[in-house]
Amino acid sequence: ARIYVQLVKAQENDEIICDENPIELARFLMTLLFGHRVLAQLHASSDTIDNTIDRVFQYLAFRGNQQ
Repeated sequence: ARIYVQLVKAQENDEIICDENPIELARFLMTLLFGHRVLAQLHASSDTIDNTIDRVFQYLAFRGNQQ
C-alpha cells in the first residue's frame, strides 16, 4: 500500500515518467523486490543484482515513454 501511495503521488507531481496503473506497477515492483531477496539468499553476485535493478529502471522508462 505504501508503494502504491508513493507511486500515485509521484505520477501526480510528474516525478516519474511511467504512466502505468499504480496498483499494477506497485505489484510489479513488489514482485521484483521479492525476487531480489531470493537472489540475495542464493548469494548472487552484486553485479547480477545491480544488472536486474538497471533492467527494471530501463523497463519503467521505456514503458513510460510509449504512447
